[in-house]
Amino acid sequence: MKDQKLSAVELAVLQTLIALPSREKSGISAQLIAETIDEDEYEIEEVLEKWYEFLVKKEIDGEVCYSIYHPSCRDWLGQQINLG
Repeated sequence: MKDQKLSAVELAVLQTLIALPSREKSGISAQLIAETIDEDEYEIEEVLEKWYEFLVKKEIDGEVCYSIYHPSCRDWLGQQINLG
């Protein structure tokens, strides 16, 4: 993600992941992200795959869910978005 401008879809995905409550350990599915930001699920999956090293990927009830790998990273990203 460093030194790259985020597309509108990437920014929306990132904002959705950052907004995920700390208490929510399971994460959020690509489908739910797509529904939340009204985008195609395939586009969301491409973004998530590109960011795989920054995300925790878990399978829950047969569905793959994603979250940012550490709360401090999520907080820092949230601050960066608000500064931009």
